[in-house]
Amino acid sequence: MNCEAHDTSPAATTIVFFGTHVPLGSIDARLVSHYAADIREANADHQISDAWLLLLDETSATRPPVSTVSRSLGVNTCAWTPAQLFHRLPMLFQGLTDNSSPYQREPDYHMQRYYWLHASLVLWNMTLGQQYPNARFYWRIELDVLFSGRLSTMINLTASDPADLLLHK
Repeated sequence: MNCEAHDTSPAATTIVFFGTHVPLGSIDARLVSHYAADIREANADHQISDAWLLLLDETSATRPPVSTVSRSLGVNTCAWTPAQLFHRLPMLFQGLTDNSSPYQREPDYHMQRYYWLHASLVLWNMTLGQQYPNARFYWRIELDVLFSGRLSTMINLTASDPADLLLHK
């Protein structure tokens, strides 16, 4: 996992992850930049949260360095590959290659990826989680999910909810 962190706080209790892939489209880049700015602004009001962009890299093409992406969008960034994930989590890979697994029976490639895509959070935690000893809340937000309002408002409104998982009504 290749990471660039420039705006982190060990006191953060909430970590917000934006998951997407390279190449990063212009609309996704604008959304990430907007959401990261909202979180930084909320931190000025004493809400302690950090934002991270998790970039899935399945290409072999030349791409900008993670540091360039991180600085241009104003968000901490980690690029990761399936090979890195399966190397660090070999049991996950073993489970996916078992012929009896639902993964092997899934005909749609994008649905196959669903089985392991969210494991990037575990990879991030194995790499950087120790830098956040106070983290209690983790959000993983796909960029095709929109919230009308400030993301920091939603995070603040749910901070006192004891639920392990929040779903829309």
